[in-house]
Amino acid sequence: LATSLMTERARLEVVIEAVPGAVSIHDAQGRIVRLNRMGLENAGPERSKDTLADSPRTYAVRTPAGEPLPLENFPVTRALRGETVSGVEIQFLDVEGQDRFASLSAAPLHDARGKIDGVIVISHDITTLHQSQREAEVRANELETIFEAMTDSIFVFDRAGQILRMNAAARELLALDAQPEHHYNFVPYDENGQPLPEEQWPLYRVLHGETLTSANAMDIRMLSSDGQELQLNISGAPMRNKEGSLIGAVCICRDVTERRQLEKRTQDTLNALLAMAETLVLTPDGSTPSGPLTTADGYVPTEVSRVAQRLVELTRSVLGCERVAITTVEPETNELHSVAAIGLTAEEESKWRSRTQGFHLSDLLSDPAHGSQLLTNEAIILDMTQSPFSTIPNPYNISIMLIAPMSVGEQLVGILSLDYDGKEHEYTPGEIALAKAVAKLAALVIERDRLLRERAEARANELALREANRRMDEFLGMTSHELKTPLTSRTQANTLELNFVPCDLVTLVREAVEEQRRVWPTRTITLDLPAESTVSISADPDRISQVMTNYLTNALKYSSEDLHVTLQLESDNARVSVQDHGIGLSPEEQKRVWERFYRTEDAEVLSNSSQSSMMGLGLGLYICKTLIEQHLGNVGVESTPHVGSTFWFTLPLAQQENN
Repeated sequence: LATSLMTERARLEVVIEAVPGAVSIHDAQGRIVRLNRMGLENAGPERSKDTLADSPRTYAVRTPAGEPLPLENFPVTRALRGETVSGVEIQFLDVEGQDRFASLSAAPLHDARGKIDGVIVISHDITTLHQSQREAEVRANELETIFEAMTDSIFVFDRAGQILRMNAAARELLALDAQPEHHYNFVPYDENGQPLPEEQWPLYRVLHGETLTSANAMDIRMLSSDGQELQLNISGAPMRNKEGSLIGAVCICRDVTERRQLEKRTQDTLNALLAMAETLVLTPDGSTPSGPLTTADGYVPTEVSRVAQRLVELTRSVLGCERVAITTVEPETNELHSVAAIGLTAEEESKWRSRTQGFHLSDLLSDPAHGSQLLTNEAIILDMTQSPFSTIPNPYNISIMLIAPMSVGEQLVGILSLDYDGKEHEYTPGEIALAKAVAKLAALVIERDRLLRERAEARANELALREANRRMDEFLGMTSHELKTPLTSRTQANTLELNFVPCDLVTLVREAVEEQRRVWPTRTITLDLPAESTVSISADPDRISQVMTNYLTNALKYSSEDLHVTLQLESDNARVSVQDHGIGLSPEEQKRVWERFYRTEDAEVLSNSSQSSMMGLGLGLYICKTLIEQHLGNVGVESTPHVGSTFWFTLPLAQQENN
């Protein structure tokens, strides 16, 4: 029996030492009576003889959160009460005074009579695991903070398309106060208010494995929870588990509502300005007006009045104001004459046009500083509710009025005024700039009419005729420059600087095509690119994009069928072609189509789109030819009447860096 007991004891010792953790055996008072090798390393020789009561002081036992652990909650204490304890995590100081974390399990030991006479404790060091968990929690908190702080709206969907998570920007976008507890109605629709087919939904595409990057991100319309229409640009990617199975999707939504509205407004503004410019260039029926600009009773010639009326109509449609008026100023006397207005009732317009003789600019502008501003080509803003204007009659209920000067050179020939019918309105720099541009065009219309009259009268005198022709040619040259130079960059005169930089022609062509696809959503434009991913050229990318846009808009305007765009490499050159199936050109027209101000007489606009509602000025292809030739390239056209045309241009490929 003694031998058997010794054998079993030896086996128990081997088992205790083999346990992958610290093992301690305590007596009925909780004192340590046995430690395996790992337990001795953790406790150290000095602390191996400590009593249970010494543990809080020598081991500084705490909860994982750092709170002191009461002695009665120690695993040893609980086991001495007969409780079996498993997986209790604690924090303590090791023999070197360093914080460690351990998972403890304890069970009572009983004597032959079943009385508790000790406890066995097994401890596993989980310091590394705990540190990893804490680092993971910190990283998760950082990622959560980043997720919530991102300005783009981020949505996380499950495989069924239900929203799992969204950040603060997404909740604000959809006007939600918290994470949705149900499936949000994420149904996009087109510009006509009709739901898109499900297979065209961005979420559907991503949940079927497609990745939407910035290059192929989708624009959609949808409603927020409060009923507001949103225009969103959506990119996204599928989520997969480690086995590669699709488990959900992440979508990033950018609110482009204001940007798209601004783009539409900009396009409308451009169309309006082009229409205004066209009224300036064209003289109906080749007629030559005669007689004074205004008669003694303030009569304005029909042609000037008609064009001015068109200008005020376009101005109101672009700015959204209530009233717009054009008034001429007699250079000699500064007397004002009514020319055109919109936004007045019949009675108000009659009163406005019948202003008595002797009404001068100084009567409208009591402050001489305002007149000086107009003479220096500066717009002025008048608050008609403040003194001194508040003390004079205001029959038109004007609150804040903007007045832009109509000047030719340094001569003030008129004013353009607009207001919002008693409503408070803060005029933006863009609105002021547009008003000044319209006023400039109106001034040119009046000056053109004056010069035409002057030339007609000068026909009786050859010398006078020669001088009038010179002045008319100078004026037309100025007008041509005004038309060819963007309104936002008139700091250069009679020159066109090109900013040559290395660029990729493939990117320029693709972006131009994508832009026109967006502008003309009902038209098909196919694009054929070379196998090379990039085609390097040295060019001014803005000007090349301008040429591409002109080629494409011409083809879209004068044809109703699909377009085909091709980029090819030919020896040391790249060749870009735009093919349409429109009205085509005769051989004579092909020779003259690149001339300045040349327009095909029989050209018929075939497209039904609102973008094609206006004829061109005859400058586009001339400018394209000039730009391409300044890039050392060539332009050309191949056309068959009633079959279609292919307009092309070539550009030299970029040389090696050592060249």
